[in-house]
Order: sequence, then structure tokens, then C-alpha cells
Amino acid sequence: MPEISPEMLKSFEFEKMGVHAGEMVKKSIQAFISKERRLADQVCALDEEVDVMHRTVFKRVTLLMKSPDSAVDELMAALSISRYIERMADHATMIAREVIYLVTGEIVRHQEGFYDQLEE
Repeated sequence: MPEISPEMLKSFEFEKMGVHAGEMVKKSIQAFISKERRLADQVCALDEEVDVMHRTVFKRVTLLMKSPDSAVDELMAALSISRYIERMADHATMIAREVIYLVTGEIVRHQEGFYDQLEE
């Protein structure tokens, strides 16, 4: 993976995104251990925030790549980082949904129109 400049890392707010995903992982494990629905619900609510951050990065990267002097390798690496962090959040959400199922028997799925949001 090509090296990404500190300026680019900061401009995409990966630290903020990573903190959110890390909190989600931590809370999902706590929810599993304690079988606590409230924590699982918090994780599910945070998932949309991380998804929005990822969509923002995706849109920005595609816009920047259209410039003739863009650092495509660096931008591709930035997009991969965003995707990896977003996947961490997705895995935490899957754990939280399993906790909800274990505690209540309720099956939680994506909301209506989820895939349409990816294109927005």
C-alpha cells in the first residue's frame, strides 16, 4: 500500500472514524458479555454515522481522482482505509444485532432503502 501523507490522513478524518468504529467494537463486546440491549442499540445507531463518513470519503476520493494531477495511488489507499474502518463498524453492528436477537428474539435487519443510500 502506498504511503499516505499526514495531511491527507487528517483531511479525511480517519482518526474520528476509527474512534467511532473502535467504540462500536468495544460496546458490542460489552453488550454480548452483559447481554445488554441498550448497548447493542447504541452500536446499531452509531453504524449509520460511520456509514455516512465512509460515503463522504468515497465521494471526495472520486471527485479528487478526476483531477489530472491527482495522486491516484494515495487516494486508492485512502479509500481502502475508509472501507476497512467501515467494515470494522459493520462487524460490530452484526455482533450487536446478534445480542438483540439473543436477548429479545427480534431479528434486526437493514432498514428499507439502505442500498439506495449508497448511491446518494
